[in-house]
Amino acid sequence: MLEELDLSRNALRQVPSSLAALGQLSKLDLSGNRLKWFPSNLCRLTSLRSLNVSDNAIKEVPASISALVDLEELDLGFNNLERLPKELFALPRLRKLELSGNQLKRSWILLATRASTSSARADTLPASTATARRRSERTGPRRFRGQSHYPRARSRRSSIRTRSGSCRRSVSADVSGCRSCRYSL
Repeated sequence: MLEELDLSRNALRQVPSSLAALGQLSKLDLSGNRLKWFPSNLCRLTSLRSLNVSDNAIKEVPASISALVDLEELDLGFNNLERLPKELFALPRLRKLELSGNQLKRSWILLATRASTSSARADTLPASTATARRRSERTGPRRFRGQSHYPRARSRRSSIRTRSGSCRRSVSADVSGCRSCRYSL
């Protein structure tokens, strides 16, 4: 009985339907092919734990991916994905989801981050999403070029307190805090 199958870099345009007969398959690598659609017959492989379909031209993931209840690792990186089905985030055992190199809209990235934080840790998120999430927790929203902070008007103190002490930016006496740090005086 076959448990792992590597079909990477074979210029496949579609996956053979006979692949669905491999019921005990736990790891499948289809990376580096020419797939334009997510193979729907893969959703019949319910014992699949690791699936790599990166570096293809996949445009959409079907909602039937919810049938892969044992899936732990899914690599969808470097495809042409613009959106994702909400069923993808309901997979109970999914602990690693790679989405880098796609054309996802910001709203889908935020959805992935929110869904993942409720069921997974930040270190299992894609590197770009996890880094952006940690950066936003530390520094607040991104600043515009040339601006070191966003002062809020109120005259009292001249330094900004943060969790680790004071904000290192110099702030005049007529501001109450730095908006990028999200802390007030």
